[in-house]
Amino acid sequence: MSSATPHTTNAVLAWLNGIRRLLRGMLGANAYNDYVAHRQRVHPEKPVMSEREFWREQAREQEANPGARCC
Repeated sequence: MSSATPHTTNAVLAWLNGIRRLLRGMLGANAYNDYVAHRQRVHPEKPVMSEREFWREQAREQEANPGARCC
């Protein structure tokens, strides 16, 4: 029988979910969802790019303005 209580299990799962969100944010995986939320909140009258269009635009922008990337 396990000694973990439901409270402990929930706390561990919440912590792991927080780490997952942090890593996704650092890797840019949340970028499209953040973009959609921003457009709906700030510019609801304007169309939202599809996810494919969004990532193509991100790649174009990165190529045009490489900034401080390493490679």
